[in-house]
Amino acid sequence: MESGERRRRIAISEASDKLWSGVISRSAFLRVCAGAGIGLAGLGLSRPRRATAAPPTIQDIRATAGPSSAIEPSSDQHKFLRDAGRTFSGQTVRVVTEDTPPSLATREIMKHEFMPLTGINVVWELLPLDRVLAKVSADTARRAGTNDVFYLDQAWVGRFANDTVPVQKLLARKDLAYPGYDFDDILPSLVSHIASYKRQVVGIPYDIPIHILLYRKDIFDRLRLSPPKTVPEYLATVQAIQREMQPQVYGNTGMWKSGHYSLLIDAATWVWAHGGSFFGLDNRPAINDDRAAAGMEFMRALGKYTPPEAITWDWTGAAKSFVEGRAGMYINAGEWFSMCDDPAQSKVVGLVEAAPCPAERALRPASQCSFDETPGFSRQGGSYLARRWREPGPSEQLRRPADQGQDERRNRHDSPLWRHARRHQQPHGDRATCAGVAESHRPLCDRAGQDDHGPTGYSSDARHHGETGRPSCPPGTLIE
Repeated sequence: MESGERRRRIAISEASDKLWSGVISRSAFLRVCAGAGIGLAGLGLSRPRRATAAPPTIQDIRATAGPSSAIEPSSDQHKFLRDAGRTFSGQTVRVVTEDTPPSLATREIMKHEFMPLTGINVVWELLPLDRVLAKVSADTARRAGTNDVFYLDQAWVGRFANDTVPVQKLLARKDLAYPGYDFDDILPSLVSHIASYKRQVVGIPYDIPIHILLYRKDIFDRLRLSPPKTVPEYLATVQAIQREMQPQVYGNTGMWKSGHYSLLIDAATWVWAHGGSFFGLDNRPAINDDRAAAGMEFMRALGKYTPPEAITWDWTGAAKSFVEGRAGMYINAGEWFSMCDDPAQSKVVGLVEAAPCPAERALRPASQCSFDETPGFSRQGGSYLARRWREPGPSEQLRRPADQGQDERRNRHDSPLWRHARRHQQPHGDRATCAGVAESHRPLCDRAGQDDHGPTGYSSDARHHGETGRPSCPPGTLIE
């Protein structure tokens, strides 16, 4: 790792420490990140997906376990962890991930399955996303080897690609292959667009929010509307709802909080839907071309039919406004759908339906973009987990496919409804994470022979504006 990159990573770590101790402001912290060229969009410091619910109980885990779950004594998975895992008994694996519901659930399953059967101690930290970045930055810059499994926001994949063990190297360990684990079952688009950089698979998809269109069926029935199938139809439908339902109901809602990643997600949605992109050929910015400008003008037009408070809302605020009945339709990550039918939070229980996002007016091919940016309307990214590059450890091979994340596997999409939706939806590159096996004893670019993270000051969020998967991992890596 060249010295400049090392200094930038240490600066991020130190700035995060100062932020959380109250020495500097949030804006000062973001300026440090901007100077280091880190994806600011991934650093919303008020992330809504913080795990606020209680962790699953052993009864919950047993109730959702299948015949191939390690908690079942007769399963091959149980026998594998018991027999192969015991060779690593007494060792400690350190994991750092963002504090989200999937990570909380996976950690609890690990406590009841992985740890008792293998005898391996797992220290799993759940932290705000910027603290995860600080730990990963400091650990890799100082070659400390403190953590074994990293949770990487999709926007960071390019920066830390050479700090993790390649997934194929881990999968090659057939002697420690988890029974029934099928890496090829993960949707290929997630692996290539979310968990990879320059064709190197960095981690395993771990948490994949995917954009869908949510609409009030009662309002659509009353006004004789159909879910919009094109971008112009979306605006026309929003206008029709507001014309008939105002002031009680707006046509649309949004997450337009200034300085927050949520605003960038909504902006990316409409820029991409009009054939624009953040970067064009030869690493040149394209955000000011006619197509990108058309997307931003469309977003401004939607502002007339969106609650004024949207400029203070992130994705949580937008979701709350919708379930409180303030909007007739909007586009957001599918993970919020269940909130609509929660009587404790929603005034629209039983009234909300989902549909594919409208078709893009135009779509710029990834081959005409730079930094692996892959435009796509419905892509809402995710995360991944990655294993550090170092001597093999127990966590490198012994990991239960936890299946606590969004739907990133083929076998979850066998129903006609999912097959239909999948034809129209791709993971959106806005908010993806992955878990990587960490590389603790080598410089960042030893294997690549160069330091290649894009131009200084470039926010790698523009890579896809996307996201990635969940901890369904065998040896080594996870993506959220």
